[in-house]
Amino acid sequence: MAYSRVSSHDQRKDLERLLEILSLHGAWLAVLVEQELGHNPDIQAQYQRLLANGKTKMQAIGAAMPKLVQICFGVVKHQSEYQPQSA
Repeated sequence: MAYSRVSSHDQRKDLERLLEILSLHGAWLAVLVEQELGHNPDIQAQYQRLLANGKTKMQAIGAAMPKLVQICFGVVKHQSEYQPQSA
């Protein structure tokens, strides 16, 4: 089996498609954030911090959406498993 090298242009296009899909499906992203609250310590810490600062639950979920997109982007870009920053 031959190894095919993927150009940086192709990788950028793939990431742009991923971000477009995520942006088009914002409601699904909100559901993903809610699911991640119980599993992802980084998103959970951000959510709790925002609630402690007086934000509503919906504002805290909305603020966690870009973080989840960044995590997805990093995993795809570096082709590695996600490593939580906080424990």
